Amino acid sequence: MSLLGVRKRYVVASVMTLRVPRHVYYCRVCQRTFAPLDAALDMEHRQESKPVRQWCTRLGAALPYAEGAALLDRLTGVALDASTIEELCVAAGRKLVAIQRMRSKAGPPPDGPLYVGIDGANMRVRDPKRPRQEVRVGTIFTTRPGLHGPKLAKKEHVAVLGSLEEFGNVVWACAERWGVMTATLVVVLGDGAKENWGLAAMHFPGAIEILDFYHACQHLKTVRDACFPTESDDGAAWLDTQCSALKRGWWRQVISAMEALAARGSEHRKTRVREIAYFRTNQQRMRYSYFRRPALYIGSGVVESGCKQLVTRRMKVSGASWNPERAQAILCLRCAYLTRIDLLDQVA
Repeated sequence: MSLLGVRKRYVVASVMTLRVPRHVYYCRVCQRTFAPLDAALDMEHRQESKPVRQWCTRLGAALPYAEGAALLDRLTGVALDASTIEELCVAAGRKLVAIQRMRSKAGPPPDGPLYVGIDGANMRVRDPKRPRQEVRVGTIFTTRPGLHGPKLAKKEHVAVLGSLEEFGNVVWACAERWGVMTATLVVVLGDGAKENWGLAAMHFPGAIEILDFYHACQHLKTVRDACFPTESDDGAAWLDTQCSALKRGWWRQVISAMEALAARGSEHRKTRVREIAYFRTNQQRMRYSYFRRPALYIGSGVVESGCKQLVTRRMKVSGASWNPERAQAILCLRCAYLTRIDLLDQVA
């Protein structure tokens, strides 16, 4: 390469905006210019330095862009507009999307059971045919013994605004990194959605499937509302009794108790029949007394919390409507911000 000379460029650094002189070279074969200082500072084609980009991606993952720009200026004196922070976040998020879909080397076996939580949440997108679409959220986590039962040890979120097939591949790639192939026990937690259990059967055959206990209690509450007057003491007592029986694993008695109730009308009767079918379909996933013997989680609170943290608090801010491709990038950014902060700094 031949030296073109010394060229100056602006660099938005963490202390101030600088005009930095650097040597620029030119290659006649590939017809490209190259500045060694740009490569050393990891500047690529942007004016923002690596530390500033890391600040921006963290702020964009945590807050709406305008709030992040105002906070950045307030705390550091670095003045960037919201659109700049958005572009930095989307660029980092696209790198994370590629990493999320990549199969990597299988990890070592986890200590104890490996949990796979599956849930979803809706968000607004710029699609006139489907203005509200579901973000599928998966959480891979492990536990450690605690005084009053197992405690959460480590976790990782993944999120896909797309097809169930794509989501299944992403969840499997994440679980593979966590050592699912050599895990002594794999547990899949979810609500009663058929597609979730179909995904579990396809990617995690032989895993223990557990229906979230609190989802099941919500279905019992639906039956209570269909068969008892509003705020009835008898209805409250019936619900408490059935929830307690269900936690002991007595799902047959719970189904019998539902069948013995008289609905208050034709619509309520249909509700009762539907809920009884729901319990019969998921009866093997409701053996809570059996699941509690080896101290397994019976609630999907970890992945539900992930849905709130990933989607509700960031993607469903007031007035937000997302381009689907950019939304996926920010979802991956948000996942890294919550559970893999080191990866977030690498792609900034």
